[in-house]
Amino acid sequence: MLVDLRIEGDKLVAIAPAGKIDSSGDSSLDLQGFHLWPSLIDVHTHIDKSQVISRIGPLGASFANAREAINADRKKYWNRDDILARMDFSIRSAFAHGVCALRTHIDSYEGQAELSWEVFAELRKIWNGRVTLQATSSVPIDVYSTPYGRKLADLAAATEGGLLGGVLRRSTDHNYIFIENIDELLDAQFILAKDRNLSIDLHVDETVASDIFHLEQVANAVIRHKMHGRVVCGHCCSLAVQPEDKVESVLALCAEAGIAIVALPLANLYLQDRQIGRTPRLRGVTALHEIRAKKIPVALASDNVRDSFYPFGDYDPLETFRQSVAIYHLDQSLGESLGMLGPMPAQMMGIAPQASLSAGGQASLIVLRAHSLNEIVCRPQIDRIVIMNGQEIRDGQPEFTASFNF
Repeated sequence: MLVDLRIEGDKLVAIAPAGKIDSSGDSSLDLQGFHLWPSLIDVHTHIDKSQVISRIGPLGASFANAREAINADRKKYWNRDDILARMDFSIRSAFAHGVCALRTHIDSYEGQAELSWEVFAELRKIWNGRVTLQATSSVPIDVYSTPYGRKLADLAAATEGGLLGGVLRRSTDHNYIFIENIDELLDAQFILAKDRNLSIDLHVDETVASDIFHLEQVANAVIRHKMHGRVVCGHCCSLAVQPEDKVESVLALCAEAGIAIVALPLANLYLQDRQIGRTPRLRGVTALHEIRAKKIPVALASDNVRDSFYPFGDYDPLETFRQSVAIYHLDQSLGESLGMLGPMPAQMMGIAPQASLSAGGQASLIVLRAHSLNEIVCRPQIDRIVIMNGQEIRDGQPEFTASFNF
């Protein structure tokens, strides 16, 4: 459908069928029937880790190797200036692509959390009105059963845009394994979150081992603590290697619990079933079609960018979508799949108005030089026009630097 729009200041004041808005005397622009999208939302990122790839050296072949590399980088480089520069660079990259909202997981280990969250709070003020920022703590799940876990929950609660996150592995585990006392550890986290009115965002089952599967326990914890609609689960890779009847029953439970799921295909394809000198046999991505069939809210997101977990990427949700079409076989449902870039992640972040174009709403939109969804998928759209709050963004992408070593 061809439409005309009228923008006044930072507002989109009118949308009407083409030719129905009088533009005489206005400064107008003919967009030649190109695609017009609302601004994008990236609901699962790690901007505190980003942009370190030039200084971490050769990468290993496993999740454990990636974690060791980022831990070493943290100990050597992560001071205030370094964290601020890398996080701001990541936000600027996303903004130039047309991202209006972003949620980041922040490594929140004892001795590091206070500094990283302080920098996040500073950036939230700097970017206020341009990019909506949320942060969620990222620590092994057993941390929340310790006194430090309570301090971390207080830190998240004291930070505007804060959530309580976690990774479903224990501090003593070098990789994902099944956690026998997972119910007890989830209870500790959920009680801290509920007492502070915090939502939860978890890394769940980031593995292709079929015997490491905790999503069912998370759903039961949501129901047990009556936190329906307030829990997001990212990754959920081992869901895809469960028997079909198990996938069906667990997703039915997730739907009952109101859990939302974030699919992170690029990093999962890169890191899962990864061994040097051996071609990966498994895709390592979640059961996206089955999740959607249960009407479970699901989003696509960037995850790691230019770090040891994923050494590529540039905070462009549209690029994630383009690749996801082939990865997840979305070609038969392209139109409805677009919701995973805007409405669904906006729902997860609680910022629904930012994910739509409506008369009276904010004039934040993207013009894609394409006349069909197929054209959008076929070309990377590096020449897109980004308009935020009624102003065209002309700065472009920030230049990569050789290192963020300050």
